Amino acid sequence: MADNSIVRGLKHIANTIIDVSLKAMIPTIAAALAGAATLLWLAVRNSPHSSWFYAIAGALLAILVVILILALLVCLHPHIDEFKTPKGRLRIKKAEYSAPDKTGVEVTEILKRLISEDDRLVLGNVIYNDMFPDASKGVRKVLRIDFSHGLEDFSITVPENTKITLPFPYDNPFRKETA
Repeated sequence: MADNSIVRGLKHIANTIIDVSLKAMIPTIAAALAGAATLLWLAVRNSPHSSWFYAIAGALLAILVVILILALLVCLHPHIDEFKTPKGRLRIKKAEYSAPDKTGVEVTEILKRLISEDDRLVLGNVIYNDMFPDASKGVRKVLRIDFSHGLEDFSITVPENTKITLPFPYDNPFRKETA
């Protein structure tokens, strides 16, 4: 629950920054244009090496940096949802429920629907035969799951009715080795 309140708070802060940035863009652009006009006037009227020249040039540069930051925020605003999801997102690539060393039933979509909002898959006190189609009645089966979390690929095979929670810590024996 604490994680959800933190995420909501961060979303609120991000949306507030974007809203304020959008409102501040017009006065900032006006100030930058006024600074540019003043800089040109001073450059024509005085030596370009006067202290006023450098003061105004510094202020103008600061305003232009602010404009670039605001423009970046405005450009990212439609894509802000991409930054709300954690980088280590759980993805089920393939899942199969079968007798050992035999072709079984594809259960990828069933497991994908079971992934919670916090990107976890929990198979607790469940009977796999109640959850998945039983292709080999009366035979002990295994559940094989190929999944990724972030940039890491994993593969796990467990006996039926095993309690599992995905993702698990990365320093584990189930990590897929890439050649």
